[in-house]
Amino acid sequence: MSNSTNEYVQKHLVLGGSLGIGLAFAVCKAEKGDHVKVIARREEFLNAAQKTLAQAGACSVEILSGDLLDSSFLSKLQKDGEHYDSIFISGPSPCGGCLEKIHSLDNYSAIISDAYRTAIAYPLEIIQWALGPGLRSGGSLYVVGSSASKKQILNTPFYLSAIFRRILDALVDEYTPIFHRNEKKLKVWRPEVVLTPLSINYACKQAKSELVSNQKAKEILEELFGLTEIPDSQKYVTDQLALEEDKGARSR
Repeated sequence: MSNSTNEYVQKHLVLGGSLGIGLAFAVCKAEKGDHVKVIARREEFLNAAQKTLAQAGACSVEILSGDLLDSSFLSKLQKDGEHYDSIFISGPSPCGGCLEKIHSLDNYSAIISDAYRTAIAYPLEIIQWALGPGLRSGGSLYVVGSSASKKQILNTPFYLSAIFRRILDALVDEYTPIFHRNEKKLKVWRPEVVLTPLSINYACKQAKSELVSNQKAKEILEELFGLTEIPDSQKYVTDQLALEEDKGARSR
């Protein structure tokens, strides 16, 4: 898809996305011919994003590798000086950082510190940056909030993730009116369980170079979450965006 030189092109930044929601969000924006930048640390997600977005019709796509939890990550974003129409934080997830490290960390204080950094400190840094120069006037910051606690596996890192994300939800509620006063929007999506074979692959500690089959993914989902089907990330995002557009149309 090509845009004329005098046509305004919206810019979207997607941070992370192993749950599949981030990639689904990027695809929705790419279909409109906008500029989409995706930053993540997992090679598998980056490869999937490159392949998927290349077919989605974005006028331009950037796929960058970066550790979102690195303390210097935000300063790099600030130095870039870019301003976005939407920023999407698709982490943290119960299948993410602290679960990956549980087998290599004997010190639970380190696990707690990692979970805090993942679920509260990093999202707050992005929220504050978006409130300032990160978002353009009228832009939106999307944050994936906590899922239903009953869906969490009975495992310490999962409980930590759920507890910290609920704290983040409360903090987001405090920031929402501040965004509104600055002519920006802060939105929280709270899917109960939106997983992909890719994220299940990490959760089950399988080889990172291999993706589980759909059949294996269904078996894992049923065993861990009592689900009989793989939740559709793309449908979830499409439905959420359509709902927001409908609310916006009715409010005008």
